[in-house]
Amino acid sequence: MGRLKRAAAILEATAHWKERCLRDGRSLFTDERLWTREHFEQLRVHFVENPDDGADPFYEKLRRQLAPAPPAAKRLWAEMTWAYYLVVEPGSVKPETKVDQIGMVWGWSGTAFPEDHPMLRKEALTGIAAPGIAYGTQRWREFRFFVSAMHDWTSLDSERRESLLRGRGPGAGFRDRPQLLRAR
Repeated sequence: MGRLKRAAAILEATAHWKERCLRDGRSLFTDERLWTREHFEQLRVHFVENPDDGADPFYEKLRRQLAPAPPAAKRLWAEMTWAYYLVVEPGSVKPETKVDQIGMVWGWSGTAFPEDHPMLRKEALTGIAAPGIAYGTQRWREFRFFVSAMHDWTSLDSERRESLLRGRGPGAGFRDRPQLLRAR
């Protein structure tokens, strides 16, 4: 599949994510309200404010960090993993590996993983970018930023979020939050 064709699939998947998750706060894979301040607060408490500096692999540490979190927060993390990997090309992370990791985290919630969902098709997960080694080795920094940014996003009123989604007005104030940017 050519890079341009893969980009079209990514843009389609991104539009779906934008509508369901960013605009409506719903799950990417189910009808549950998942992308909410309440759930990002749980991720902030259990991940951002609870770093694990041990030598274990990322997902072992993450499992420990999220163990006390409610099931919905774990499903949210799985969907964030989908977004994190969306643009990453198969030479860096294969679509099958992406689905395995998303499914693993989803499984921590104790609910069945919707593995046949259209957003988990190979076409939707065959990215176009090779982000480099640090994207994998420093993913904890990227997720700390992602959780913090989404926590701020879900704190905005719906009118402000809508304005930003339509591309009107200045950014969500992230430029004015140097501590958030340093967290990356």
